[in-house]
Amino acid sequence: MQSNEINKLIDNITSDISDYNIAILISTIFKNKYKYVGNNKWIYYNNNEQKWQNDSKNKKLINDINIDITNLILNRIKYYNELKNLIHDIDKYNNYEIINNKLLLIINKLHNKKYLNSIIKETKSFLNNDIN
Repeated sequence: MQSNEINKLIDNITSDISDYNIAILISTIFKNKYKYVGNNKWIYYNNNEQKWQNDSKNKKLINDINIDITNLILNRIKYYNELKNLIHDIDKYNNYEIINNKLLLIINKLHNKKYLNSIIKETKSFLNNDIN
């Protein structure tokens, strides 16, 4: 996965914070790692054992979203903070500040169990085993 593509997806979320856009980001990042197999069951590819395994109660998916997706968003926040330090245009500075606040809001939402379950439901259609 190219970091430019990931950054574009993250930036797109700041324009429209929707379950759909967040699900696109998650499914793009995890497209070769997770599959939804129906009946609220997920499988993940275990690299160590070189096989697909059940993800009991989505624990691994939830953990990976909380860690991997959060870290990607934090890296984007760091990028915008660096830009803020390099510019002298107050409008651009304020724009970057707004973007960072939106990204922090997304991180907070992803750590809310009810919201995260909603995102996982939205992600099912993108990582459906039948279509990938």
